[in-house]
Amino acid sequence: MSNTIDTIFISHAHKDKEYVEELVKIIKVTRIEEKDVKIICTSVPGYGVPGDENIYEFLSEKLRGNAWVIYLLSNNYYDSAACLNEMGATWVLKKRYSTFVTPNFKFEDIRGAIDIAKNAFKLDERARVNDFKKPIIRGISNNCE
Repeated sequence: MSNTIDTIFISHAHKDKEYVEELVKIIKVTRIEEKDVKIICTSVPGYGVPGDENIYEFLSEKLRGNAWVIYLLSNNYYDSAACLNEMGATWVLKKRYSTFVTPNFKFEDIRGAIDIAKNAFKLDERARVNDFKKPIIRGISNNCE
């Protein structure tokens, strides 16, 4: 099986829609979709689950592939059972992941199945966001953990 990422799944709380829209814009700037990588983000039109699909089956299928999960952490995220289920599934499947925190969330509040020693990104810190974009721009093949 190839290690080339085919899906970027953004795990987030729907209450954080304004932040996740910004994150999708950041990812789109890299033109990753031109490399046949699908972005899945259920709160942004055009990136959600197709009509007549079961959301859980759709996401389960995508996570079984070569997915890269982007967590967008906030207090809303930790208040959501669905988000915590996504975090657990990512951990069990040993998927590559990156972590973003919303401007009103602190790094020290990260908990759960996320390695707190792994650098996270703050959505409102542009220099760090540019560091996140570099592997996407280079091409994200052969970089699954």
